[in-house]
Amino acid sequence: GGSGSTIPAASDADKAFAFFDLPAGFLDIGPATNLPQGRLNDNYQFLDNFSINVGRHTFKAGLDLKRRLTDSNFLPNQNGSFRFTSLPAFFNNMPTTVSIGLGKNVLNFTEFDQAYYFEDSFKIKDNFTLSLGVRYENTGQPINILNEITTKRESDPTTALFNTNVPLVDRTFPGVDTDNNNFAPRIGFAYTPRLGFAKKIFGEGKTVIRGGYGLSYDLAFYNILLNSATAAPVVFAATITTNTAGLVPVDPTGPGVRAAIASRIPTGSADPRTISQTGIANDFHNPYTQQYSLGIQRQFGNNTIVEARYVGTHGVGLFQSVNANPSIGAVFNDFGSNFLPAGVRPSPNGRLVGNRGLIRNRINGASSSYNALQTRFDTRIKNLIVGASYTYSKQIDNASEIFGTFGGGGTSAFAQNPFDTGNGERALGAYDFRHVFSTNFIYGLPIPSALRGNKIAEKVLGGYEISGTFRTNSAQRYTPTQAFFGSPYTDAAFAGFNGGVEFLRPFAGNPNAPVSSVAIDNDTAINVFGFTNTPSPTGFYLLNSFNNSPNSAPVPVTLDQVRFIANTEFTAKLFGNPYGNVSRNAVKGDETFLANFAIFKNTKIRERMNLQFRAEFFNVFNHPNLGTPDVFVDDAGIGFGDLNFNDADRRTIQYGLKLTF
Repeated sequence: GGSGSTIPAASDADKAFAFFDLPAGFLDIGPATNLPQGRLNDNYQFLDNFSINVGRHTFKAGLDLKRRLTDSNFLPNQNGSFRFTSLPAFFNNMPTTVSIGLGKNVLNFTEFDQAYYFEDSFKIKDNFTLSLGVRYENTGQPINILNEITTKRESDPTTALFNTNVPLVDRTFPGVDTDNNNFAPRIGFAYTPRLGFAKKIFGEGKTVIRGGYGLSYDLAFYNILLNSATAAPVVFAATITTNTAGLVPVDPTGPGVRAAIASRIPTGSADPRTISQTGIANDFHNPYTQQYSLGIQRQFGNNTIVEARYVGTHGVGLFQSVNANPSIGAVFNDFGSNFLPAGVRPSPNGRLVGNRGLIRNRINGASSSYNALQTRFDTRIKNLIVGASYTYSKQIDNASEIFGTFGGGGTSAFAQNPFDTGNGERALGAYDFRHVFSTNFIYGLPIPSALRGNKIAEKVLGGYEISGTFRTNSAQRYTPTQAFFGSPYTDAAFAGFNGGVEFLRPFAGNPNAPVSSVAIDNDTAINVFGFTNTPSPTGFYLLNSFNNSPNSAPVPVTLDQVRFIANTEFTAKLFGNPYGNVSRNAVKGDETFLANFAIFKNTKIRERMNLQFRAEFFNVFNHPNLGTPDVFVDDAGIGFGDLNFNDADRRTIQYGLKLTF
């Protein structure tokens, strides 16, 4: 006998078992279509710093050079998948559809990162130092490998995956200019007041006032690159619709599947412009953040420090996901050009560009701001060390991530109005935690003075240490979102391409009504979902009543009795807007209260050998931190906006022994 696996190593990813999609109620066969995959990174770095003191100046300079070689082994569906609508079809080897991904399954990305800096710290006076500096960064454009691969492949008719009658520029991934102007200036100062009349306030050399401004650049993370690498025109995801028997080969691994269906794959005839694509903006570049702060630090005695400072950041050109070819036919037909840019009209198929498929683009369209008052207190009293900090802040943006969480924070990655991705989405961001307070302590338990010098007592009673942390913060926000109401004004196909849920938000009702209450109009309740045959006298029903008790009498409501109104065709026309007026992150979840506690016992066995026992209690008070609830208004009454449906992390206790020698 022997043993084996249908999921080989990532290096043999193209030889894995195919995927068999069986009817509901039966387990599928084979690894998921996005497995196996792997990534190998080789990093080479040269780093050097130089400093010299010349009079009152301290000059610093340095460089950081990194060579990154990344082998990414990932091509979705590269070994094929077979879909069967019934068991007899499976037994008779008659799949309904056969899908396979064609293209290069191993990509060798090369990135050369360069960073150089120069700084002059000028001690103008003994109590005042001014620092000026500049940094230059260049990370290249590793995504241009996709242009190189597709240009080489499509320029040769014998290797081209797509119709060679299509212009080459439309069969290749576009090249992007390298961002070569990333200069980042910085300025800072440190001042120790020596004011005779304010000596009691500032102390003698006990106070420092610091401030500064700096600009820093961010890298393009590899998810952006890899998403484009697994979409047209880099790869060709072919699907064959068939009820022909015998398509599943005797060897249902990648090589066998590709050989069996090679003659049926329409390579050389497909137009990549009509296939779903994930691209980047023509001017794709590094985002940057402006950072600025001003603070004061005061020392009291020898063991206590108090600090307060203002901290602000402004993010510019941050990454954002957009629908670059939206479906706008229904919006134009019912609302005219009111919600379209000047001169924009839908093509005959309803999309912005008629001869193109779905296009998901990553652009530098997001911006953010963060302003905070940050304070801290640290002290030491004999064996006790105590620290505490409090932050009051506000964070605003129009996109917090390129991916949606479908939960708290960045619920949806895409704007509900594809032509208003800026101001229409600007609101409190995913990282807006208005109040954050934390404290910590470490206490070394002393041995009673009467027992000091007693070796046995010191072994048994010595070496104990207790510590703890406590954190509480304001709740994370979330965006009430519609999943499957089927509004004609949402781009259903694009939603399916990006997680399967709509990007529309509901309309606002009464802000004082329960957050979980949602109204649904008569037309949608009766004609779309078939919840009831009886119109509500108010024109609206409580959606919660349908979800809670489908067989009981529905509950009529007025719009003043609910927090949200489902965004449907009827309500959109009622409000005169296809896009809901509820803002991003309009609702808060549960606040966090988290305390941890630990006990340590260190026992010295020999001079260089120590045994440590530890007992750690996470969430020691077992407080339920419920996070954010279900964000989808469709689930009103069965989870939406209701923290009672959430589970909470419970107290966790762990013990450990560590021997060091």
